Amino acid sequence: MNQSLKIALGLSVVLALFIAGYFLVGDRPTVSAQGTSSLDVTPDLVSVYMTIEARDKDSARVAQDAHKVLSGDLADALRSLGISESEIKTSYYNVGPEYDWTQNGQKIKGYLATQQVVVELKDFTKVVDVVDVAVNSGVIIGSINFELSPGKQSEYKTLA
Repeated sequence: MNQSLKIALGLSVVLALFIAGYFLVGDRPTVSAQGTSSLDVTPDLVSVYMTIEARDKDSARVAQDAHKVLSGDLADALRSLGISESEIKTSYYNVGPEYDWTQNGQKIKGYLATQQVVVELKDFTKVVDVVDVAVNSGVIIGSINFELSPGKQSEYKTLA
């Protein structure tokens, strides 16, 4: 076989491999789609976030004891509204020193007991009363969130 025939045959094989590779490995036709969905829904849950704080200049124990009194007063007031224990949750509790910061460093100014309580209600008409008794009990209202319960979230996600 002469040299030019070998080269032509070699190029033909290489070309055939490139063509086969393109059809076997190359891009395939694809279909893609995007979309959005939105639903207007009415919240079925309201969460009232409250913070109970008690301080003492000299003792963490005294701050905790004062905190117990405040949290007890709040629990009693909420129960008087018909709020059940299952609707009241503690999401955070901490006891520790508070500091004054100066150019010379930090200095303990006292101790702070802090608790965040969340009251979750399905009866929206109780919100005003919950806020009222909380403030009258010496509690700080952090926020009031109108939300969907986990069951409703799941239901609406499926619909969307």
